[in-house]
Amino acid sequence: MTLAEKNNFLISLSTSPKTDVGKVAFEQQSEAQKVFTAIWVLEGEVNNGGFAQYLSNDAEGTAPYAPIALNANGATQCAAILTRALQAAASHDEEALETLDQEFFTYPDNLTELLYAYVMANPTTFA
Repeated sequence: MTLAEKNNFLISLSTSPKTDVGKVAFEQQSEAQKVFTAIWVLEGEVNNGGFAQYLSNDAEGTAPYAPIALNANGATQCAAILTRALQAAASHDEEALETLDQEFFTYPDNLTELLYAYVMANPTTFA
């Protein structure tokens, strides 16, 4: 399956009844669902408006959990970037957030590949 096909699969999955994204309160989701939701929300929001948007739109409270989700999924470099973004946001350092946006956009971890592999490794959750 190509990367584009995997991405399309994940897009379809995210809006299907097989995921809890936007359907079940984050704190009530299973661990596997939390990993999917946290990574899905992170990538979508950061790609749409950077870390500033992601952190200001985090109504579900996924941001504190997202580094855990990224590490659990093997995206350790993105987890480190996000951890620094959380620290920059706490100190209101917008310049640092913009720099971290650019670092994130280089995709040091292939989030599509990793999230697809995670879903495939958890068939009972996402079947």
